[in-house]
Formats: sequence, structure tokens, C-alpha cells
Amino acid sequence: MSRPKIKTLLSSLFGIVAVMVAILAYVSVSGMSALHQRTGLIATEKMPKAVAGKALEAAFHRVNFSNARLILAKTPDEMKAAEESVALRAKNLDIALSTYGDMFSSSEGKAVVQTVYSAVATYRQPLAEMQALARADKDAEANRIFFEVMFPAVEKVTTALDRLLAFNDTETKAAVSEGLAAYHVTSLTIYIVVGLTAVAVIGAVFFSITGIANPIQKITTSMELLAAGDTAKTIPYAGRTDEIGGMASAVEVFRENALSNIRLEQEGAAQRSLSE
Repeated sequence: MSRPKIKTLLSSLFGIVAVMVAILAYVSVSGMSALHQRTGLIATEKMPKAVAGKALEAAFHRVNFSNARLILAKTPDEMKAAEESVALRAKNLDIALSTYGDMFSSSEGKAVVQTVYSAVATYRQPLAEMQALARADKDAEANRIFFEVMFPAVEKVTTALDRLLAFNDTETKAAVSEGLAAYHVTSLTIYIVVGLTAVAVIGAVFFSITGIANPIQKITTSMELLAAGDTAKTIPYAGRTDEIGGMASAVEVFRENALSNIRLEQEGAAQRSLSE
């Protein structure tokens, strides 16, 4: 089996290193892109949903508190302040509902949001009657509606909001898990590629030393001995079929020529001795 050329071997080794570096760059860039996508999703979608969900929960409880304040109002000024508070809180609740509802695009998320909408609508059904009774100073009847009809609806709204917040929390944890998974896969791939690249580089260095540098050093030593007149030792690596073998074979030709010259000189000297 013929020995491959040094140029071919070195080209192959450094080609492997180049491929490994390209793979490393691709994995690093794609991994960073995946991490950026996940962190961006959490920062721009999941976290704002969590904040908006808490704001919606707070807005609803403020509405409920304002309705209770309306029942407790005794003077015209207190009633006016309570009515202004009810109107403001109701407006803020509508804004919070609209803002939070628009954040969900999945069918499951929209279904959970719709549960909140339905629960809030149920809470608001007896609201106009309760407020009218409170303005008419019919506090007993207003209290009955507030505690017997609206309070159970408050529990339904709270349950729906808890479900919505839990749904968003689950989505957030899933995004975090996907980000961590992408990080671990990227890290593992980078470690493997770096390890293989290191093996390829070490192999190239080892081959350069043992397959090129050491043979050239030995051939150089043989050439120096040949120049000094030592023709007894054969030139090493003359049988190799690569560039080192070609170099050694060329030096071996010089050694054989030197041996031929020595043999011719010896034969000429022997003939001269016989003729004398």
C-alpha cells in the first residue's frame, strides 16, 4: 500500500480543523440565537403578561372595594366621591381586561382569558341594581345583593384570575426550560467540537514532528556523514513513497554514486599495481 503524500495529509488535517472551526462557529451562533430568542420571549411576552395579570387582579379588587365604599357612604360628599371612585375603577378594569386579553395568541390562552371575562361579566350583572339601591339609601338591600350575589362572583373571578396567572406561569417555565435545554445542548456540542478540534491539531503537530521534522533531521545527518566520506550507512526512509522518500532516494543516489566512484578508484589502483 502506497504512502499518502505529505501535502495530502497536511491538507486533510488542516481541512478537518477548518471544518471543526466552522462547525464550532455555527453551533455557537445558532445556540446564542436560540438563547436570545428564549430570553427575548420571556422578557417581551411572559414577564409583561405576569405584570399585566397582577395589575388586572388589583384592578378588579379595587372595583370591588369601591362598590363596598358606595354602600358605606352616608353623606352626599361621600356618595359623590364613592361614585367617582367606582367610575374610575371600572374604567381601569376595562383597560386592564382589554390589555391583558390582547397578549394571548394561543387558543388555550384565549380560552382562559374568556373565563375571566365571563366571571367579571357575572360579577357586574347585579352591579347597577346594587348601586341604585345604595344611592337610594337602601343599604340593607344593597348589602344583600353585594354579599349574597356579588361576593360569590368575586370568588369566581379570583379563581379565573388564578388560573390565568398559573397558565402564564406554566408558559414562562416552559420557555425557561427550553432556554436551558438549548444552553446545555449548545455547551455539550461546543465541548465535543473543541475536543475533536484539539485532537485534530494534536494529530497534525504529532505528524509534523514524527512524519516530517524527525525524518528530515535524520536525512540531513546522513547527508553530512556522506559529505564527510561515510558511505557505509544507507540513507533512511529511501523506501517511502512520499516527499520524504523522494528526498531520501535522491540522497541515496549520491551515496551509490560515491560508492561507485570509490569502487572504480579501487579497481583502477588494482590494475595499476598489476601493470607495475
